[in-house]
Amino acid sequence: MVDKLDQGLVPAELGPLDYKGLYNAVSKALFRAHVEGQLKREIMAEPDRFVEPDPELPLALLDQKEAGKKLLLITNSDFHYTNKMMNHAFNRFLPNDVGWRDLFEMVIVSARKPEFFQLSHPLYEVVTDDGLMRPCFKVNSGGLYSGGSAQMVEKSLDIHGDEILYVGDHIYTDVSQSKVHLRWRTALICRELEDEFNALVKSHDQKEKLVTLIQQKEIVGDLFNQLRLALQRRSNSRPDACCNLYG
Repeated sequence: MVDKLDQGLVPAELGPLDYKGLYNAVSKALFRAHVEGQLKREIMAEPDRFVEPDPELPLALLDQKEAGKKLLLITNSDFHYTNKMMNHAFNRFLPNDVGWRDLFEMVIVSARKPEFFQLSHPLYEVVTDDGLMRPCFKVNSGGLYSGGSAQMVEKSLDIHGDEILYVGDHIYTDVSQSKVHLRWRTALICRELEDEFNALVKSHDQKEKLVTLIQQKEIVGDLFNQLRLALQRRSNSRPDACCNLYG
């Protein structure tokens, strides 16, 4: 946006076209999108436009659950958004009457990460499908909660530290804080690396050719240096004692 401002490409209706005005415009846009919920309302209205279906994901989680793993969903999103998007992304791919909530030992919405990993916020239980909540002080298996803390999760499941594998897509909010404060094992989802990984796989043959060419270059370089040294000695009428290592 700064580059666009410098190039005169920022619309005048955003306000004064200086750096302070640009900062204010971006701040207002972020506030409307996240705090007022404008972005999530648009996504909920047209989930197919924003969600790329992955039929294997809910089935993979179901496999983990059936193998005896305890799965948790911890999200900063509120209940209405979480329920809408999980219904859309998961339920149609699950067998029989299994719903997305059946996959998880516990679901925590409005978690307020990264504070969730450091502080203890009030805990509420979501008791109705329209999001009605009531205060509570103890969590139970299969429950749906809002707020709370990571310490509460550890206590309720009687597991701690590296017994927990936390999977997240934000390197600070998810991965860094859960490891630093709780010593949880972590896994980072970084979709941006998919194209790079695929490119590495596809370029395997070219990489081998490149390694071979580099090795040949080193041999030619060594030979060239020997020949240059021999020429220098001959030009100075000195004995040519240079050995040809390559025959």
